[in-house]
Amino acid sequence: MIAKNVYAFTLSHIADPLAVFSSLYRFPYTQMIDGATAENRNPRYTTIVFQPVEIIEDWNGKVTVTNRDQQLSLKSNIVTLLEDRLRVWGHGKILRDPMLPPFQGGAVGYFGFGVLTPQNKTSDVPHAAFGIYDQCVAFDHQDNNAWYIVVSETAEQAQTKYNHFKTLAARQFLPVDGTLQPHLSWVPATMPGAMKETVRQLSDYIHAGSFNRSYLCQFYESRIPAGYETLAHYHDIRTHSSPATVRACLSLGGLHVIVAESEPALSMIDRQIEATHNSHRMLRPEGLLRDDVTGKNLARNQDALTHHQKQAKALAIRLSALCPASGILGPSTPTVIAAGQEYLLSSTTRGVLTNDATLTDLLSLVSPAEDYSGEPADRALRVISSVEPFSRGPAFGHLAMIGFNGSLSLTLNKNVVVNNSHELRYATGLPVYGDTKPDIWYDELVKKAEAALRVIGDDSEVSTSLTA
Repeated sequence: MIAKNVYAFTLSHIADPLAVFSSLYRFPYTQMIDGATAENRNPRYTTIVFQPVEIIEDWNGKVTVTNRDQQLSLKSNIVTLLEDRLRVWGHGKILRDPMLPPFQGGAVGYFGFGVLTPQNKTSDVPHAAFGIYDQCVAFDHQDNNAWYIVVSETAEQAQTKYNHFKTLAARQFLPVDGTLQPHLSWVPATMPGAMKETVRQLSDYIHAGSFNRSYLCQFYESRIPAGYETLAHYHDIRTHSSPATVRACLSLGGLHVIVAESEPALSMIDRQIEATHNSHRMLRPEGLLRDDVTGKNLARNQDALTHHQKQAKALAIRLSALCPASGILGPSTPTVIAAGQEYLLSSTTRGVLTNDATLTDLLSLVSPAEDYSGEPADRALRVISSVEPFSRGPAFGHLAMIGFNGSLSLTLNKNVVVNNSHELRYATGLPVYGDTKPDIWYDELVKKAEAALRVIGDDSEVSTSLTA
């Protein structure tokens, strides 16, 4: 491979990432990972990628690789193939510029829920979808800086690409604040009676010893109304949701994905890795006093704390196998944090990764998230696939940014809207235990869905549509 370098052009005149994204998102495989604003906690960066040099998708176990020269269809593992293609394009051979945000070109996309487990259900959305990019736009909200970043062989080639970007960025289609959006009418894919029967079935599996806990999703669907625009919908979500959460808008050809909320799972810069374990999510009730009481109750719940610490230690042990030279630090003492519509317990473990660790090794640390699959995960995944009407796809999978320079970010997708060109789809769920009461479980599910849909869509008819 011809040696390539990272070139950066300061964008002092551009203030809003969404304005830049609006000029680019109509191109296939334009994606925006939208971090927190400066006055909130990390993540501090927003990244926009566009016009990939290659597209890699996993459709029911068949992986397609598309670039300007050819399209190949392979029976291959998407994670292993993605690693191979990244090496072809320069992974590990392009040095990181420490003055710029961590991601400076590489792969961006999502790993779907249970991507490491063989799928026995066909899906109308990819199990994983990635673009490989040699250019991006990066915003640092903490320092109030923005750059166009490009990986190129020469400064002249980089300047040519920058000039092309400026031409594209001049054509903005940013939705106007207050624009009335088409009404979304969400209806359940599975009726309440059938959902309750499935809860009973899962409880029977638990009593039979198949697993000790599972997580069951209800899917909600909405027709795509006339005048609907993904960008406008994301604009509304971005305006009304908490800026302290990671959000994303992915335009993946005929598939559009809005991630209204995502929480950190794993990150790495210069082989220094941080893994986050989150558990015991509780819906935040409306009202400041009730919200405060709920958080304090979780902090005092000894059973929850003990179980969380056991899970966090298990994650630390798995991570230590990839960091033998210097050991690891953690897991940290669990703390209660507010993430979007939920309270949860969170702790982190840090280490220095060995050079022979693979992407599969790292992804297996956090995927699938136990809170959204069950324990043991392999058994729970098989049952989930058999009882849920759709593949979860990006919902409860991971957003991924894998840099040519070795940087890595995996965040867990929550509150995901999928537009598969036929309808909008949203999934939410709750854990099922051996003593779960189906009626109580479904009532809690409806409350959770109502809270989420107030953020991701019109809730004027939520109560009637969710319980129909």
